Amino acid sequence: MSNIENPLITFIKKNHLDKNSREIIFYGGSFNPWHEGHMACLKLAPIDLNIIIIPDINPLKNLDGVKKENPIDKIKNAISQLEQKCFVFEDFYHQNKPNPTADWIQDLKQSDLNQKYSLLIGYDSFISIEKWINAELLLNALSTLYIVDRQNNEKTLKKHQESLNNKFPKLKLVLLGKHPFEGLSSTKIRENQLK
Repeated sequence: MSNIENPLITFIKKNHLDKNSREIIFYGGSFNPWHEGHMACLKLAPIDLNIIIIPDINPLKNLDGVKKENPIDKIKNAISQLEQKCFVFEDFYHQNKPNPTADWIQDLKQSDLNQKYSLLIGYDSFISIEKWINAELLLNALSTLYIVDRQNNEKTLKKHQESLNNKFPKLKLVLLGKHPFEGLSSTKIRENQLK
């Protein structure tokens, strides 16, 4: 870690999230655009933990030529209606470059913050998580994956759960269930806007 503190660490300290919670959940994505499916994921998350929403660029998706919709104000407005304690970390979004999750989770683990770190993800992200950049490093650093249904294939879900449980026995996998907006996707919304 360099002498310059990771802006996410500064954000956590500034909002006193390092003092009033044993665990922080991160909910990242391009959110291009933010929609009801994203809100449904947050509503299923535990209400007693802080959630930091991290709009960013997915390093595994090629979004060249795609109009980038700034979701920040829309997210802030939407989360003001939730029971959960949600915060929006904007810095990565404004950097306009990918920030692989494993990199900043490692910074957090090496910091003086005494926290557990978890991710809130959809089924599709859960199934592909081992393809993420430095996935093994990431999965060993996390406390919990909170997984929201997204038109699951139950056989694939069970197989992937068993595989991750064997490879990462300290990682908790918590299935949060279904919601009525599982068919919504930012990709489909963008495609429909081009028609």
